[in-house]
Amino acid sequence: MKLLVATAGPISAMEKANYIVRITKRLGAELIALHVLRDGNDIKTGIEALSFFSKAGLKAKVKVKRVLKRTDVTTAITQTAKEEKADLIIMGADKGKAVSEWLSADVMRKTKIPAFVIPHRLKKV
Repeated sequence: MKLLVATAGPISAMEKANYIVRITKRLGAELIALHVLRDGNDIKTGIEALSFFSKAGLKAKVKVKRVLKRTDVTTAITQTAKEEKADLIIMGADKGKAVSEWLSADVMRKTKIPAFVIPHRLKKV
């Protein structure tokens, strides 16, 4: 089983990486962590975001593949999920509620792969 997580950046990744890696481990799955480079984003930001998933995966003994793409977010998520044969897409809601709702709905419309959204503020569990 493969899970694809799309991360919006280092802050989002820091808040959610451990939680998502725990889900991945519990399912006995592999994690594909995706960061989309948008205008104004440099590659360092993407690598930093993905490193949170790598570190959490290493600690939990979960395989994590890191992917960086430069395209629109919806295309990156749906194409990567298809290319990697992901069984589930995980997205995190960001502060911009309207944006995250639009993005989540857009991804869900454009793929047959199940997807779910983790809330913006995830309490430590």
